[in-house]
Amino acid sequence: MAMLTITSGGGLGTVVDVLDEVLLGRDNASLGIGDTTVSRRHAVIRPIDDRLEVEDLGSVNGTRVNGIRIRAVTRLKDGDVIEPAQDAVTVAGEQLVAATAVTPHLAAPAVPQAELAPLPSPPPAPPLLWPALGRGGIASRNVAPTLITVAVIVGVAIALLVYFGLR
Repeated sequence: MAMLTITSGGGLGTVVDVLDEVLLGRDNASLGIGDTTVSRRHAVIRPIDDRLEVEDLGSVNGTRVNGIRIRAVTRLKDGDVIEPAQDAVTVAGEQLVAATAVTPHLAAPAVPQAELAPLPSPPPAPPLLWPALGRGGIASRNVAPTLITVAVIVGVAIALLVYFGLR
């Protein structure tokens, strides 16, 4: 049986058995992650035969597997680290080892764990011009540029009315 364990972030230590689809997200998710950089419906992990796969659901900040941002459905193996935004979820399970085993002649040489360098963390997000107008949900966007554009258009319209009204 495959399991998911939150290994960093708010839900540290939470373990979920993967019997069916597991929705990763901020609200109403099978595996809720309290990080505000995680979308409401961020990613889904599905058991397919004797393996797992992960799919990003169009999240704003994306999903990474072992530090690489995924663009399509991605097959998982034992020990993979799924990173929805800032948190990390580790995949574990006996069945996954057999399902994703590589034949010996194709296998890369083993690298001792001590020689592996840690993955670089993503750069911090730039601050918003008006934080109160920030992202409120998966479908919303920062409205500051729209408000600035409308203000400029209204200002130009008023200036034209005053200019032509005084002539």
